[in-house]
Amino acid sequence: MFEPLEVFSLGFAAVVETALLLILVEGINRPLAANWLRLLVTGAWLWHACSLLHVLLRDADGSTAAFLDDLCMSGMTLGLLLMPSGMLHAAIRLNHTGLLPGPEFDRRYLLLYVPLLWFPVVVPVIFRSDARDFMQAVQTLRTPYLIWLVVADVCSMFLFARVRRRFELSAAGRFLEQLIFCLLATTCLAVVYATLAMSSPWEPLLRILTSLAPLMPAMLFAWYSFRARLIPLVLERTIVYGASLVAVLLLHRVTVTPLTDAMQQRSNFDFILIEGLLLLTVILLWKPLRGRVREALRYLFSSNVRQTRDAARRLSVELSQNANMSPADLGEWFQEAVESAVGIENCTVLLMKDGLTVQRLDESGCEKSVTKNCQRAWLLLNAALQAGNREFIDRGSETDPDVEDALVQASAMWAFPLHFGSINGIVLLGPRKRHDRLGDEQLATLGMLCEQFAATLHNRLMEDVRILAERNAMQSEKLSVLGLIAGSIAHELKNPLSSMRTIASLMIEDLGQQHACTRDVKMIIGEIDRLTQTTSQLLEFARPADMALQCCQPDSIIHRLLQILGHLARQHHIRIDVDLDCPNVRVQASDAAFSEIAFNLLKNAIEAVCGQKDGWVKIQTRASKEAMTITVTDNGGGIAPEVQRTLFDPFVTGKSDGSGLGLYIVAQRVRILDGRIDFRSMKLANDQHGTEFVVSLPTVPAGGVDSLLTRPG
Repeated sequence: MFEPLEVFSLGFAAVVETALLLILVEGINRPLAANWLRLLVTGAWLWHACSLLHVLLRDADGSTAAFLDDLCMSGMTLGLLLMPSGMLHAAIRLNHTGLLPGPEFDRRYLLLYVPLLWFPVVVPVIFRSDARDFMQAVQTLRTPYLIWLVVADVCSMFLFARVRRRFELSAAGRFLEQLIFCLLATTCLAVVYATLAMSSPWEPLLRILTSLAPLMPAMLFAWYSFRARLIPLVLERTIVYGASLVAVLLLHRVTVTPLTDAMQQRSNFDFILIEGLLLLTVILLWKPLRGRVREALRYLFSSNVRQTRDAARRLSVELSQNANMSPADLGEWFQEAVESAVGIENCTVLLMKDGLTVQRLDESGCEKSVTKNCQRAWLLLNAALQAGNREFIDRGSETDPDVEDALVQASAMWAFPLHFGSINGIVLLGPRKRHDRLGDEQLATLGMLCEQFAATLHNRLMEDVRILAERNAMQSEKLSVLGLIAGSIAHELKNPLSSMRTIASLMIEDLGQQHACTRDVKMIIGEIDRLTQTTSQLLEFARPADMALQCCQPDSIIHRLLQILGHLARQHHIRIDVDLDCPNVRVQASDAAFSEIAFNLLKNAIEAVCGQKDGWVKIQTRASKEAMTITVTDNGGGIAPEVQRTLFDPFVTGKSDGSGLGLYIVAQRVRILDGRIDFRSMKLANDQHGTEFVVSLPTVPAGGVDSLLTRPG
């Protein structure tokens, strides 16, 4: 009658304490659980779990069943020895340090667990005894244990009463009152059952009550430690574990037990060990169950699940705050932040370009040289993440050998997708410094962080595009205004200058060539001509002339310009090297347009090397079948990196007195002529740095300018 009730009661207590013990050892709850609480709950769990198995094995036959029953009784003994020591530990600790959940470790408390030394003495007694009843197997040790139990519980109640005086009117005071009552009831039940009820007809009922009694103080302690979180956690896990346990026991009783009983009667062979091996085999072979057990163990023994979650939350906030960084700086910060927060050896952000090449986002934002094998591995990982719409790839649990090899080649343990808007790439995480694994919850948290990073990076790129478009629009508006101003100035100055020149010419005719003032008037006419030429150039800048069907000989123009600029070079002791190899080549440009291109490039080169020791400028021309290149090189120290990106924009200059229009005009002229202009800063001999400009212009075909009219396209 009482046996089903006993099995149900012990099973219920074992399941509840299993859930409670798992809660206590989880990383997120460890700071809230004191050592004595974990030991106390462990003792209660050992007592109830082993008692349940002992009741189930009590009537089983065979040597294996007897051996397992002896092991269960040994576990019950260890649980009984742990509980009084844990309770006394709790009482003394609360009396000394109050309700602080995690005080500093004190080795002196280990003396309270000296009664555990009885365990090696009791175990041989249990294994030598033929009795299958626990109380009979430990009959000789009942009296010493009862004395220790009563002393420990009485001392604990006294100390709890002392602590209660400090918190008499608070919730802690009521908790201690309830704990003292539970401890008194537990002690009385144990003494009554062990001394008076062994031969009583109420022995089964008292045994059940005594067995369940340790559950009350353990639950009280846990309730006070976790309060509102305890009931949802324990109830949820109790339902899951309890339902699983009931289903397994029912399935075993209906299917396995009749079969093993029949086979045991025929062969006299013990099948309990075989059942255990079969259960282990099922766990190892069934992938979903194996994965669930592995994840549960990983979550249980991982000490930084909460730390990873908190670090991801912090990084999410910092990512929002750093959204105004440049893409390269944002990628560098993200990599360093993830490495530090998760404790991994390396984190790499890779962006795919056109699905064919890979760009590693580093400090400069440029592509680093990588091997072809790494390129293929990264592309394969990106394709695998996209094809399966996967949240992450975990090395070691990957079933595709090609993807596994790709992770090995990339020196990565995990891969996360970066897919948002214009962003297409992956994040690779290397092995952890602690050489442990990340759980699924941690990986899911990092996956969401990578999604936020991809969205932030996309928004940053879109913001750069918007800023560039606004800058170009503003620049176009400036140029439009400048064109209007240039036309207005040319219009306002040309007529007065023409009148002044006419008057000055008439004065020379009136004065005659021999007059003393004639020379000064001629100088005035020269200055007027110079101003007229300047206004004409300004008007030409605002409205360039049509030069598409004109041609010139660049070498002859360069020789003429060198006669003018040679004086400036000699003045600053600058050597000009000339290597012109296109005497008969003509390009599709007017003399004025090419002169402006060559003049600006040579003048900028000479000004760049002014003040340099052993400064030099070199100009070179070469011709191919359809184009001619003009190369101007100097050793003037190169161009500053912050100027290079906008070098051909208007009003951009590296000189303190420059207007910033020279190279802009050169670029515009080259564009109108369907040519191309490039530059590079380079390192020269003797640790010098220089700049090279290369202009490529289409040449005039053999038929001359007229053939341009009939050329296809």
